[in-house]
Amino acid sequence: MDFFFNLLLIFIIVLIGWKVFKSLMKVIIVSVIVYVLFHVGFVWSGQKTMDNLKLNSVLHPDVSTQMTEGLDDFAERRKVDSIIDTQLISDYINAQLSDLDSLEDEAWVQSLTEELKQVDIETAYQAVDSLREELLAKGVHPDDIKLELDEAQ
Repeated sequence: MDFFFNLLLIFIIVLIGWKVFKSLMKVIIVSVIVYVLFHVGFVWSGQKTMDNLKLNSVLHPDVSTQMTEGLDDFAERRKVDSIIDTQLISDYINAQLSDLDSLEDEAWVQSLTEELKQVDIETAYQAVDSLREELLAKGVHPDDIKLELDEAQ
């Protein structure tokens, strides 16, 4: 009796898991379709659509040219009839994301500096020198961190 109960329990768990998996896959597929349709309809130009969806490699060159021209014509009509400036929205979102990146960079540099204050000064200098390229990419000069470490000593 225990065997059949366990088998039934496993069957029910697998069935529920399968239903959850199917529902999750439907949500993912619908989300991707909505994302692509929104960008084709409101954000991308003809060439950008062809590049982002990699349609140039799949379609015949004549068809690809016709689609690009049609999408460019649609984009022009969209700009003329537009109620919302989608480029402005896109620029705003990108600016917010770059601000977020800069805040994360500042937090990373501050965290690094605090960690380096806990070790001896020579080891800290070696760590700063080894991270030189990464620090410069984040807009921080390694000598600034070294000065801050000297002040903490």
